[in-house]
Amino acid sequence: MKSKKEILTDDKAPAIALLQLTIQQYSHECFEWEALVLKAELQRDFDCEVSDLQSDKLQAAITLLTTDTYENFINVFETFNHIFNNQHAHLEELDPLEAEELIVGLTEAYLIRGENISFSPEVRVYAGQIFFDYGFHKPPKLFPDAILQEKDGDDTEKNAALQELFEEKIKITKEYLNV
Repeated sequence: MKSKKEILTDDKAPAIALLQLTIQQYSHECFEWEALVLKAELQRDFDCEVSDLQSDKLQAAITLLTTDTYENFINVFETFNHIFNNQHAHLEELDPLEAEELIVGLTEAYLIRGENISFSPEVRVYAGQIFFDYGFHKPPKLFPDAILQEKDGDDTEKNAALQELFEEKIKITKEYLNV
């Protein structure tokens, strides 16, 4: 398990670890604070520098937990998945995801939400296009609601590759949490 300071300063720390730390420190009331105020409080209370990426991850996690924008808007879905992959991203810029990035980000989202997420048709089509471009013939097992043009073929190896990414993300996340 990592220390709180290590979590805050490690740009590879999962968003759920940042969220857990923040809730433990300030309770859920911090969800109402401005992003810059929350970042400043964390830096002051833990005597460390919180990067913009870490702040963005924390804000994405809070937004994911308190709204339905992730599952309903392509630009939010795409941006949050980039952020959950430790990449700087902006809502205003389109930057299509790779299938691997989508699965890693989706894993983080499910860990934060702790329940199934029901995606809008637009997000399901967006995800379907990503998986189609990756070479899937049918929706992958990890995102069965993806909408794509189905065709005959075997997706066993591709499903196994994405499952491996999913399991690796879970393993890494456990290193940061009290589990």
